Amino acid sequence: MSRRADTTRCQKMTTSRSNAPIPTEYEEQRLVCRYLDFRKLTYIHITNEGLRSQRTGYLLKQIGMKKGFPDLFIFCPRANYHGLAIEMKSQKGRATPEQKEWIARLNSLGYRAEICKGFNEAKACIDRYLER
Repeated sequence: MSRRADTTRCQKMTTSRSNAPIPTEYEEQRLVCRYLDFRKLTYIHITNEGLRSQRTGYLLKQIGMKKGFPDLFIFCPRANYHGLAIEMKSQKGRATPEQKEWIARLNSLGYRAEICKGFNEAKACIDRYLER
């Protein structure tokens, strides 16, 4: 084995986790859904993302699709809340103004609504909510 190949191999073996790829929002949310299933909670993902034709977008708005609504809604009343809504983000993701408006609106209406960056934040949010 050449010296260069050996050096490259060693660098790959010693690469820190900080160089690991950052999971996408989809990957993080998939883990959250698995956790919700494990906890046997009733929830739904509001399919509000994706590319659509202008006509399809128009038709979906006509039947109630709202821009910025949180990704997950958990049907589980706790304490003074009617349910939990979670807007998922990747570690580097940012909420849009519409998403922030929905979070504020839902919180003012007696729901618990949060923006969570990644699986760990979402799991902690769910666990805190369920302990109420």
